[in-house]
Amino acid sequence: GLFLLVLGHWWSQWDFRGLDWTYPSFFYVTLGPTLLFFAVALLIPVRAGEGPGDMRVYFLSVRPLFMTVMLAYSFVTWFDGPILQGQPILGPLGIIHIVFTGGLLVGLSSANARVQNIVALAMAGLVFAVMAVRFFPGAFG
Repeated sequence: GLFLLVLGHWWSQWDFRGLDWTYPSFFYVTLGPTLLFFAVALLIPVRAGEGPGDMRVYFLSVRPLFMTVMLAYSFVTWFDGPILQGQPILGPLGIIHIVFTGGLLVGLSSANARVQNIVALAMAGLVFAVMAVRFFPGAFG
C-alpha cells in the first residue's frame, strides 16, 4: 500500500505542471514526499536483531510516530489542490481524505494487531480509490 502511495503521489505532481511556481508553493509541494520518506524510513529497523521475526513488535513501537507522520501527510496532500489550484476541499478526493484520516486516527489509537491489519488493508483500498478518482477522471461520476 505504501509503495503505491509513493508512486501515486509522484504521479499526482504532474497536476501542478502549469502552476506559477514560487518558493512557498515549491516548499509546500515538497512537504508530502518529505513526510512519505520519513514514514517509510520509520518502518526500517536500524538496530541489529530487529529482523523480520521482530517486525510486528518493531512496528508497534514506531506506530504512534508513523501514524502521526502519515496524518501530517494526509493533511498536506488533502489541501495541496485547494491551496495551489482552487480545487474543492470536499470534492471526491476530499471525502477520501476524510476516510483516510479517520483510518489513521484508528491506527494511532489502537495497538491491537488485528485492528492494525484492518487499518492497513483499508488504507491500501483507499490508495486504490484515490488513484482511481484522480487518474481516471469521469469514471466515477
